[in-house]
Amino acid sequence: MKATETPDTAPDESAITLIQPALSAIPPRVLVVDDDDVALERMRDLVTAAGYEVVTATSGSAALAALQTEFAPIVILDRSMPGMDGVELCREIRNGEYPGYVYLMLCTAHDSEDEILGGLRAGADDYLSKRASGTQLIARLATARRIIALEQSLKHVIEERRRMAMTDALTGSYNRRYFMRHLRRELKRTRRSGGDLALAILDIDHFKHINDRFGHAAGDAVLVEFARRIKEALQRETDWCARLGGEEFAVVLAETDLAGAQVVGETLRRAVSGAPVRTAAGSIDVTVSVGISSVGVFADRDAATVEQLLRRADDCLYFSKRHGRDRVTIDGEANVDKPLKTLLYVDDDPDIREIVQMSLSLDGQINVLTSDGGERALLKMQVEHPDLVVLDVMMPGMDGPTLLRRMREDPGLAQIPVIFMTAKASAEQTQRFRELSAIGVIAKPFDPMVLAAQVRALWEAK
Repeated sequence: MKATETPDTAPDESAITLIQPALSAIPPRVLVVDDDDVALERMRDLVTAAGYEVVTATSGSAALAALQTEFAPIVILDRSMPGMDGVELCREIRNGEYPGYVYLMLCTAHDSEDEILGGLRAGADDYLSKRASGTQLIARLATARRIIALEQSLKHVIEERRRMAMTDALTGSYNRRYFMRHLRRELKRTRRSGGDLALAILDIDHFKHINDRFGHAAGDAVLVEFARRIKEALQRETDWCARLGGEEFAVVLAETDLAGAQVVGETLRRAVSGAPVRTAAGSIDVTVSVGISSVGVFADRDAATVEQLLRRADDCLYFSKRHGRDRVTIDGEANVDKPLKTLLYVDDDPDIREIVQMSLSLDGQINVLTSDGGERALLKMQVEHPDLVVLDVMMPGMDGPTLLRRMREDPGLAQIPVIFMTAKASAEQTQRFRELSAIGVIAKPFDPMVLAAQVRALWEAK
């Protein structure tokens, strides 16, 4: 059983549905723009007295420059100015890029309906008559401040949702969605640069035992501490970690070959096992198995895909698990025992297909696919990439041996092991099938209760 997991895309609903403007204790900066020195001085004194920091500008161009050097989220601007007037300045500000929203308050002695509508169409948020009292000005500044605070709160929620969509809620590591998206980017960058890229898959040893003995709360504490130790052990900013699910994590090492990745893998292994993890249920000894592959192991580096890199690293992880755990296995280090995860059974008889599928599913660890004939089986292999294919010998159209020959002629399918099932499993026939490159033969009729064990025995002996 995997550790308790929180969905990656379940942000705090209260933060989304109940957005509260977070008013800062420090009022926002206000930019006052007016070509009249007397009016400018009066406005600056009023706004300053209300507790706001004030910067001033005497022209539209000076105001645009001030926004770049001393950003002010609130701008009070005169409607009538020589050169660039207030309406034109509103348009220029709305077309600009700033670190936050700019609340524009157009101030003028001309407050006819046409004047007001013209200013609002240009992008102004508020229109204030120069005949208005200082009290009214301060009240409108308070409104502007609430609008700015609301905009900042919305921005914070959006950023938080974006972060949570890419982050594992329990450990704070990147999640699988981020991993798949950014590993593809890393792979493209590696192809352009001609460098190398290594991928390490890490799996906490005997994690089910930890959950069963100490409880899921302790298991969660182990996952959190595991992720912390991994991140702390990664020395370069370009290296990063993601939780793929349960107790399985991935580490992406940019510009790193297999030898360098092995050194990092050993560092990570020691970081995990170096000290027990303290939990409320007691101290827990934790070890990790690691499998590592890299782009450099592929004959055609440009053709390497994320899925292939993952599969090879996962095969190495499986080798570490099968050979004592608490170890690092790199691609090519040993004859890696590839795990049997997906099997394709091909037979034209629907009843036999159903029986075989049910029998092999008793294994509990094999995903069993089926096909009813040669051409469709070839197409399915190209899509599903099964680890093993089991073929009925006698089929109409394309029999089993012919299908095997077609597989060996296809570079993408040539390495898939094949087992034949036949009612004619004589020693001579078995030898002939092996000469065709089959790894074994299973006689029909078969015992449904032991079929999975027969298939796995032939797989492991290949």
